[in-house]
Amino acid sequence: MAPAQNPISSKHVAVVGAGASGLIAARELHREGHTVVVFEREKQVGGLWIYSPKAESDPLGLDPTRPIVHSSVYESLRTNLPRECMGFRDFPFVPCVDDLSRDPRRYPSHREVLAYLQDFARKFKLEEMVRFETEVVRVEPVDGKWRVQSKNSGDLSDDEIFDAVVVCSGHYTEPYVAHIPGIKSWPGKQTHSHNYRVPGPFKNEVVVVIGNFASGADISRDVAKVAKEVHIASRGSEANTYEKLSVPTNNLWIHSEIETACEDGSIIFKNGKAVHADTVVYCTGYNYKFPFLETNGYLSIDDNRIEPLYKHVFPPALAPGLSFVGLPGMGIQFVMFEIQSKWVAAVLSGRVTLPSLEKMMEDLIASYAMLEALGIPKRHTHKLGKIQDYLLNTMAPSLSPLRSHHVAVMGAGAAGLVAARELRREGHSVVVFERQNQVGGTWIYTDHVEPDPLSVDPTRPVVHSSVYATLRTNLPRECMGYRDFPFVPRSGGDQRRFPSHGEVLAYLREFAKEFEVEEVIRFETAVERVAPEGGDGKWRVESTEKEKEKSVRRDEVYDAVVVCNGHYIEPRLAEIPGISSWPGKEMHSHNYRIPEPFKDQVVVLIGNSASAVDISRDIAGHAKEVHVAYRSNPADTFIKQPGYSNLWMHSMIEHVHEDGSVVFQNGKTILVDVIMHCTGYKYHFPFLETNGNVTVDDNRVGPLYKDVFPPALSPCLSFIGIPWQVVPFPLFELQSKWIAGVLSGRIILPSKEDMMKDINSFYATLEAQGIQKRYTHRMGISQYEYNDWLAKQCGCPGTEEWRKEMYLTTGVRKRAKPETYRDEWEDHHLFSQWLCVKESYIHNLEENLTALETTMEELKARRADLSRKVEREENRGLRRLAQVENLISNGVFQVVAEQAQASEVVERPIQPTIVGRETLLETTWNRLMGDGVGIVGLYGMGGVGKTTLLTQINNKFLEKTDAFDVVIWVVVSKLDLPVQKIQEEVAKKLGLVETDWNRKDKEQKACDIHNVLKRKKFVLLLDDIWAKVNLTEIGIPFPKRENGCKVVFTTRSQEVCGRMGVDVEMEVQCLPSQDALELFKKKVGEITLRSDPNIPELAVEVAKKCHGLPLALNVIGEAMASKRTNQEWQYAIDVLSSNAAEFSGMEDQILPLLKYSYDNLKEEHVKLCFLYWALFPQDNNNSKEQMISYWICEGIIGVNEGIEKAENKGYEIIGTLIRASLLMEVDMRVTNVVRMHDVVRDMALWIVSDLGKQKEAFIAHPGVGLSEMPKVENWKVVRRMSLMDNNIVNLTGSPECLELTTLLLKRMRLEKISSGFFESMPKLVVLDLSENNRLSEVPEGISKLVSLHYLNLAYTSIQHLPMGFLQELKKLIHLELPRVTSIAGISCLQNLKVLRLTFPWDLGTVEELETLENLQILVTQFDNLSLPLEKFLCSHKLTSITRVLYIRDMDLESSGISLPVTMDKLRAFCMTGCRISEIKMGMLCKQYKTPTPLNNPRNICFPSLSTVYLSECKGLKELTSLMFSPNLTEVILNGLDLEDIINREKACGGEESGIVPFPKLFRLLLYCLPELKSIYWSPLPFPCLEKIYVAGCPELKKLPLSFQSGKQCGDGLIIYYGEKEWIESLEWEDEATKTRFLSSCRKD
Repeated sequence: MAPAQNPISSKHVAVVGAGASGLIAARELHREGHTVVVFEREKQVGGLWIYSPKAESDPLGLDPTRPIVHSSVYESLRTNLPRECMGFRDFPFVPCVDDLSRDPRRYPSHREVLAYLQDFARKFKLEEMVRFETEVVRVEPVDGKWRVQSKNSGDLSDDEIFDAVVVCSGHYTEPYVAHIPGIKSWPGKQTHSHNYRVPGPFKNEVVVVIGNFASGADISRDVAKVAKEVHIASRGSEANTYEKLSVPTNNLWIHSEIETACEDGSIIFKNGKAVHADTVVYCTGYNYKFPFLETNGYLSIDDNRIEPLYKHVFPPALAPGLSFVGLPGMGIQFVMFEIQSKWVAAVLSGRVTLPSLEKMMEDLIASYAMLEALGIPKRHTHKLGKIQDYLLNTMAPSLSPLRSHHVAVMGAGAAGLVAARELRREGHSVVVFERQNQVGGTWIYTDHVEPDPLSVDPTRPVVHSSVYATLRTNLPRECMGYRDFPFVPRSGGDQRRFPSHGEVLAYLREFAKEFEVEEVIRFETAVERVAPEGGDGKWRVESTEKEKEKSVRRDEVYDAVVVCNGHYIEPRLAEIPGISSWPGKEMHSHNYRIPEPFKDQVVVLIGNSASAVDISRDIAGHAKEVHVAYRSNPADTFIKQPGYSNLWMHSMIEHVHEDGSVVFQNGKTILVDVIMHCTGYKYHFPFLETNGNVTVDDNRVGPLYKDVFPPALSPCLSFIGIPWQVVPFPLFELQSKWIAGVLSGRIILPSKEDMMKDINSFYATLEAQGIQKRYTHRMGISQYEYNDWLAKQCGCPGTEEWRKEMYLTTGVRKRAKPETYRDEWEDHHLFSQWLCVKESYIHNLEENLTALETTMEELKARRADLSRKVEREENRGLRRLAQVENLISNGVFQVVAEQAQASEVVERPIQPTIVGRETLLETTWNRLMGDGVGIVGLYGMGGVGKTTLLTQINNKFLEKTDAFDVVIWVVVSKLDLPVQKIQEEVAKKLGLVETDWNRKDKEQKACDIHNVLKRKKFVLLLDDIWAKVNLTEIGIPFPKRENGCKVVFTTRSQEVCGRMGVDVEMEVQCLPSQDALELFKKKVGEITLRSDPNIPELAVEVAKKCHGLPLALNVIGEAMASKRTNQEWQYAIDVLSSNAAEFSGMEDQILPLLKYSYDNLKEEHVKLCFLYWALFPQDNNNSKEQMISYWICEGIIGVNEGIEKAENKGYEIIGTLIRASLLMEVDMRVTNVVRMHDVVRDMALWIVSDLGKQKEAFIAHPGVGLSEMPKVENWKVVRRMSLMDNNIVNLTGSPECLELTTLLLKRMRLEKISSGFFESMPKLVVLDLSENNRLSEVPEGISKLVSLHYLNLAYTSIQHLPMGFLQELKKLIHLELPRVTSIAGISCLQNLKVLRLTFPWDLGTVEELETLENLQILVTQFDNLSLPLEKFLCSHKLTSITRVLYIRDMDLESSGISLPVTMDKLRAFCMTGCRISEIKMGMLCKQYKTPTPLNNPRNICFPSLSTVYLSECKGLKELTSLMFSPNLTEVILNGLDLEDIINREKACGGEESGIVPFPKLFRLLLYCLPELKSIYWSPLPFPCLEKIYVAGCPELKKLPLSFQSGKQCGDGLIIYYGEKEWIESLEWEDEATKTRFLSSCRKD
């Protein structure tokens, strides 16, 4: 079974400090499943909020030998934030009105905060984790873990090892004292606010307070109550600041900062004022200090910056083992602590992954650079202020905060009880439905039986019990119990190790009582129907509860349903030939209770399961004869059971007859009174409706991922207890933990596709093993692997070894002594037996022990030698002789030496210089060694380092020689016969290549390989595969969880990874710039780098040209190692910039290797598309749409089936090139642009130049700063040319380009093109002159380009097309025009398929464009005049092909605008500067009489519309029609008179029809909408929305958001706002919604 994603890992974590940050860290770590120890030097929790009247002996806190007081709280301190804002997010800081000792004020005292923290600790039982009066003395890393040395109040030391340490202290004990010139000779007193408690000591003094932040402002006003004068010196004030503050004491002034302190006692401020002061109080904050922390220099404090710290939490080099919570200041502290703690806990458990070390350092360097650019000093690095939300949002989106769901549990038996407990433990609310009046489920005994003895009548009254009176467990009680609630004997109960059913029922009742489960159970409640509710994953549960004399029917909706029943109600019956006419009694064991009714009868039991064994022996004490028929017995079976005179075992029944006889397959015939089916049960869920997503087929409940989750309905529907032949209670417990964790979001399921893949693979395995469907859920010994897998997902320990051993031993004893195994297993007996064995050795212990050890070593050596030899011969296909076993025992050998076998792992040579791959290697190794990972694919472009990584993996197996039997390395490359090649290499490694090997065919070789490897735990490393490798064809057993084998391969094609069915797919990317430079410098060498002071700077430029490709960095670095002059390095830069193929090593080492990827492209037109990309500049992100247009017009992609199919083909080609690592996606979310690596571009240019032989065939000089045409020796061979992004002003001459097909001249400074320039370009089909805004005239020669398919003049200054210009260009397919005055003659372009134009339409334009029969895409704009627009909107032909419609500066106030339903291709609708009353979508002009979607709301219109942009359009009150455009991704509204976006009245039936607006909306931007009151009247799910921007919308009081909104978008929904007042007054749906979104609101 393959594992789910990211199994949770439990860590042992030390938390330093039990203040606010330490408490929340402990809670979140504990919630995530970690074990926690909190170290606190004080006697109570609370940290800095603990008040002490004591102050330090050194008032400035500078003496390192001083006794430190760990409190900075002063008597009058109150919070400077309202309590509502301060509290943890799920533990509100509310006033305790019932307790008169508590402070109810909104800004309470420090004592109230301390009480709140103590309440928090009690609520979540955190004090149990805290070691009070324990000081941490030292924390240091040790072998990947952390040693924590501590001492308690009695100076007793302790030394412990932890997996991780979270530091939550060290912030407020080391005062920071500002520097004041002359202060050393100033005679007055100095103190730091750390030692300030009450104002009394300052009575009648003149006091200077330095600092005007929270403590400075408070203390200055507190002191002013008793002091003569108080003067505040504020660094942030202007130099001339001098102001008397309005306070009741009238003695408080604020100044600029202090300039100097004088010996006469005066303090002179920069404003020129001087005061004679008695005392200076430094309210200047603190230095971070962690005297206990030893990090070997990885972490330092420089000017109060702790560096490096990623997001103020993780030091990259020590992450995630060391982290800090609570460092940043100037924010909402407790909320920040909570989010930091959740992040730390999730990272430690593996649920959230940190970036690589390199990425974290890059982020830090960038953030430090930003601070420096903003002029923010180092000491303020950790002051967040306004950027707190930004920081927290970088953590929070990845956390997937634990969710609480309302869950229905079906059944209160053993599975339902533990499910309820685990769900509640995880924070879910639970209702358990139980039809009985007590807990216990199938363990409840009743003497009632059903009237139908076979229980097949669907109308029968069902008895929900299958327990018979004498039933005892067939497992020992120790083995049966839940893992944390042992099943121990109880006083007055059944003390036996295998107790009765009544004892099990009592145990379950005690469990329910202990964990208070009964309070969530609805007894005597029958569930009648469970069905999905709507499309949001919820479930409707219809039930009937018996209340006194009446029944109460309920219809409720739940977030999730857990089914824990349906297993032992519907009997399964054996098929018996002739049974319909057999006259005897037939029944099922479901209706068996006691044996007396069978007195003196002949009874046949069918089956040999636990119940059949028990019941047969139960009945044998009363019946005349008992015969057991068992399907799996051999046909001739007839055995009288030992200890019984009337009990026989037979083979299966062959036939029954009308005379009452039963004939067995063994030939025996018996007259029988009763046939009892002990044949088990069918899974039966009559209440459950799943629309076919879950079925029961031949007792297979499926499809179920890991027997629990149906993929299509996961995680909201799950099943507990489906597997059988298991130890049930512990299995139920682990399944319950998994379900609870998945529902809360703590554990992530694989995708539905991956779950189905796992299920189908499991089914295929069963089928291949010949296991029938009805045994799908039978586990047996495999239950422990399953249990351990569940435990790993949940982050808890696996199955105890003693439990496994007890289960296995019970099975052995049950088969050996079926009558007595329950009562003869006594621990003292086992102990006595052990003593007897040992007794004879006690007298001569020393001699016997020595002799025994010697003999054992000899036998081990002999056995090992023989085993190796036998294994080698068996590998060659020989069979083991029967006497071999005796030889192994006696150690008789004829041969004492043999040829050595190949080593399990052969160390492979590796290049000495590898940089920047440490994290990648570690990540790849960890994922490869993950449980259930069989195949790993490493893909990436040529030269990126895939082989190097695979070599590192190979050599890493040298460290794990005991984990695998053999590691095999095969280089595949582009071979015609890869199967034979791989077979040869594998056979050599296995020692199979003997004299007859070459005579065997491929299939025989595969069998030989398979016979060897199926007995080994192997690793197969395949380097450089280009297509799927059929492992079965080679003879390689498929790697899976059961065999623990691994296959790792490298490839350049991501598609190969898919075809190989990998478990893990990893891209090997180019090196980041810093690592690339380091690698390059190492290749160049220190001698060269030091040879000239300019070379290091030039080396940076050369390294940049390699763009992180290790192959290029190595080759070019080696080439430059001997270049030691500036000129040589500058020449290298010039060559690499202009014609890289000429650089030393490129043509023979780099480009040919990369060309393999190109050669592997199977279709020629794909190769042509790839080469076309080289026309574009380096580092350029290119539009997919534009590139496809070029390909179409070049004829590379045909358009016979329409332009849309051609475009789709183009997108498919781009995907192929990306998967082949020849193109790169810029951003997975930005799907419309891609780029080509510069070295790959060099390879493409090399290919099109005929591998360097014909360099002028493909002239690509984009963006190289040309000011004139390049020099070309032979224009006749030029096929394609790109001069875009250059500085050429004039194009002159008449180059003879007879083969030229593409000419790209866009984004230049062109002003004029000579009349003869295009004369000799007869084959030109693509001409792009766009974005030359100085070009004002159409070049004369263009009209002579009769072969032209593509012409782009957009964004030029051309206003007039020459007379007859268009008539000549009859082959045009794609035309883009600027804002011209006329398009006369365009009707001649009958091949035109794509038209983009901006010009003043007139009434004749519509008719002219309608004549273009082949036009399929139109992008256009309308200005000023409304009549042409109206006519256009009535043109079915034109509206049906319009992709973009832009309307501006029109007066449509009287009529509005009605966009017809025919505009189903419309992607963008823009309108600016118009007066308009209404926009209707879905209207046709009157001649079509098609109803609007508002009248028929089920007709969704505009399926392609993705962007709506409306700006400065007056008169528009609502945009209700937008709700009928389901694929909108972006809506931008600016300067409108809107009151509603979706108006409830106008929406009519939209709401009733089930239409939910904006299901794909990505961005909603609202600017300057002063009258806007509503977006939508109720919360919307917004599954894709990532950004809302609101500015200038004062009347918009509420956003249509709920707690669930925006939950599917990757980075979370962020609300940007323009005005602080708006966000402060915003109303929220509820507190949960406010809590969720308020922290993600950002001021623009």
